[in-house]
Amino acid sequence: MRFAKIKLATLLSLSLTVSFNLKAQAESESKSPKLDLRMTNSMVSLVQGTKTASFLSVGGLEAQFLYYFTSRFAAGVDYHIDFDFANHNIIFSGFDVFGRWYWWGQGTKTRTEESWGVVENRSTVSWYLSLDLSQRAYHPSAKNSTPESIPASSGSLSMAGAIGADLRLNRKIDLNLEVGSTLSNFASDPTAVQYKVMYFDIGLAYLF
Repeated sequence: MRFAKIKLATLLSLSLTVSFNLKAQAESESKSPKLDLRMTNSMVSLVQGTKTASFLSVGGLEAQFLYYFTSRFAAGVDYHIDFDFANHNIIFSGFDVFGRWYWWGQGTKTRTEESWGVVENRSTVSWYLSLDLSQRAYHPSAKNSTPESIPASSGSLSMAGAIGADLRLNRKIDLNLEVGSTLSNFASDPTAVQYKVMYFDIGLAYLF
C-alpha cells in the first residue's frame, strides 16, 4: 500500500513537472508579425442593377499587416488599390480584414527560448487558405462615358476566398503568391456598385 502511494506521488510529481515545462515553453514562444507589399493583377466586374462593366487591372497595389496568433493562424488588415489603365485612373480602393490558415508548413518564424539557448523554426514553403472581408470605394473615370458604364455611387462589402503560398527567400523576407475570387457581395443600398474580381497577387513579406 505504501509502495502504491509512493508510486502515485511520483507519477503526479512528474505530470506536474511536464505540464509546467510545456506551459513555460508555450509562454516563451514568440511569433513574428509580417508586413506585405504586393502587386495585384485582377479581372474586375462591376454590377449595378442591370448595368455591368469590366476591366483588367494590372499593377494594382496592396499593403498588408499580419499578426500571428499561432504559427498556423493569422489575422490581418490591408489597403488595396485597383488601377484602370485604359482610363488612367484609380477605379477602386479600400480596406480588407482577413484571416489565414496554413495547412502546410508554418506561416511565420517562431522563436522559443530554452534553458540551453534559443530555437528558431521557419518553413521553406508554406501553403494557406484565406478568407477576406473587403470594403471598396468606387471612383469612376470622366473618360468612361459609354452607355454601359457604371455611374458614380457608393461601393459595397464583399467576401473573397483565396489560396496562397509563402516561399522563404532569406531570414527576413518571404515571396508571397496568392490567387482568389469574390465569393459574395453585401449591399443594403440597391444603387451600390457590386465588386466581383478574380485576382493574382505577388509580393514580398518582411518578418519582424
